[in-house]
Amino acid sequence: MFERLLKFTRFDPDSYSFLNEQYRMHPGISSIVSALTYEGKLIDSEDLESSDESTVSELFPNPKKPIHMVDTLGLELKTNRSFTNGNQAAEVLKILNIFRLANIDFGRIGVICMY
Repeated sequence: MFERLLKFTRFDPDSYSFLNEQYRMHPGISSIVSALTYEGKLIDSEDLESSDESTVSELFPNPKKPIHMVDTLGLELKTNRSFTNGNQAAEVLKILNIFRLANIDFGRIGVICMY
């Protein structure tokens, strides 16, 4: 987003810096964000708290990448300038219920819907 802002404004390209270190995302998630958005330049802080993978090992095929992708292509509905996707919401609720039954702290869960 900021790169587009800089591209279409009068900022001098040498007057800004790319902050390449992240401190909050699970490394399995940040590696995807880095590859898809930042050409692999985003790195994890050495101070990044290591997550307890034992709590998710049975919930994901690869506990080092605690991510669940759901393909709901073509199921969204447009209302005015907004989109909704009931099937996607229902799938998220199913997954959250699995986490609840496994006593996973909901404070450790983030849901990202890419539109």
